[in-house]
Amino acid sequence: MVCSDGTYEIYNTYVNIIGSPFSYGPTPILHKGIGQTYVLAVVAIGSTITVYANYQKIATMIQSYGPHGQIGCGVAMIELQTVAIFRNAKVWVL
Repeated sequence: MVCSDGTYEIYNTYVNIIGSPFSYGPTPILHKGIGQTYVLAVVAIGSTITVYANYQKIATMIQSYGPHGQIGCGVAMIELQTVAIFRNAKVWVL
């Protein structure tokens, strides 16, 4: 999740249960304010997951559920109305 305050949160979901964030916090790669545009990417090799925003790494984590899974995007509203547009989403095997 990319937040309008310049922070991010990355969650692992297992059997539709959202756990604690793998990684979260502020990063200079993300800009504060609404209306920001980002190129987001996830590279998963085995159990290692690396997340990028605007071609810069923001987090690497090891997940323990094995080397198989699903990729998804989501939007959450905590205090304010939230709108997100996902375009040109692609998944491919390297």
